[in-house]
Amino acid sequence: MAERNLITLEKPSFLHGFEEPSLFLEVIFIGAFKWLLKAKNLILTVSRGRVEMLIKKSLEIRRLAPISMLKKGVAILEEGYEQNMLDCVGLGFHCVDLLMRISEMPSFKEHRSTHVLNFDIQGGGPVSTGLVAMAELGAKVGYVGKVGDDYWGDFILKEYKKYGVDTSRIIVEKGRTSPCVAVLVEAATGVRVFMILPSNLTSLKFAEPERSYIENSRMLFLAGGEREMVQAAKIAKAAGIPVFIDGLARGELKGLVDVAICGEEYAHAMTHTHDPLKAVEKLSMDGYSIVGITLGSKGSIFKTEGKIIRQEAFQVKVVDTTGAGDVFHGAFAYAILQGWDIEKTVEFASAVSALKCTKLGGRSRIPTLDETLKFINEYKNPYFQNSKTLHN
Repeated sequence: MAERNLITLEKPSFLHGFEEPSLFLEVIFIGAFKWLLKAKNLILTVSRGRVEMLIKKSLEIRRLAPISMLKKGVAILEEGYEQNMLDCVGLGFHCVDLLMRISEMPSFKEHRSTHVLNFDIQGGGPVSTGLVAMAELGAKVGYVGKVGDDYWGDFILKEYKKYGVDTSRIIVEKGRTSPCVAVLVEAATGVRVFMILPSNLTSLKFAEPERSYIENSRMLFLAGGEREMVQAAKIAKAAGIPVFIDGLARGELKGLVDVAICGEEYAHAMTHTHDPLKAVEKLSMDGYSIVGITLGSKGSIFKTEGKIIRQEAFQVKVVDTTGAGDVFHGAFAYAILQGWDIEKTVEFASAVSALKCTKLGGRSRIPTLDETLKFINEYKNPYFQNSKTLHN
């Protein structure tokens, strides 16, 4: 996917200091500027609140120009706002994954070494890999957060750009280190061990550019419960934007999350039951619109609007499950934004995640939309019999 840069424009600087005339000029200016940027494959965003204010105020300044011209300017602004809105903005842990598929796990106690069968370096992290999955499927996505000015930070940024994830709201923090994770995958069993190189990045503070970035999206995608996640969720909820979380809403996030999906072990820890049905029933009491549990090779289970949905896992030759849940979440978020029903959404996410597992790492085998639909159609599933219409 071609890289797209994003420019946030609150108000042209040369119009500051003017009152009513500047409002009219701003409507016309932003509309015209949007078309100039489009020719260079750039995205213009204007905060939702400013769009509403401009449209409202424009009705009060009709005397400044012919009404036909004014209406045209407002129409251009509204069209540009809709066309350039990001589908999803993500916030959460991201890193570099050093992936090693090995013959057997080494043992310090037994002084046993091992052979590396395959090695790769990829970007990683729950939200970031989920965003990459959405981008590969055709969504417009962006990440808000920080990286250090080190090799790993540069790698993270290049990975985002490679997949078409907007990086205009990523701050490069001087003198700080970016997170890196070594992942050992035992070839015979698929058992994984993680070794984490910690980061010393500081917390993100939300200024107007970050607020506008979230407001100018259709969904907020989170992982974790840090203070910045709560701030972002509050911004999204105030703007009427749905909040999706990889995990569960804890603490101050409770009541701010619409869709939550977690893994089987996390669900057990939170509900104290190994029964997936009982667990999802209990989790649904926290007020989510949709809540689900991924069960690995056993598929997944969801509850929404009083209905339980069970989905079996697609059968593939599994090489590595690293990032399988992250990709599932990204595909699920993509499907929600298409307006699909829950059954179709769950099956689609399952298919995308299954295909990911056929190669090493979380990102080396994320399928495109066409590849996923072809894979699903091989199973002759009724939810996707009319899959050609999904491109519209």
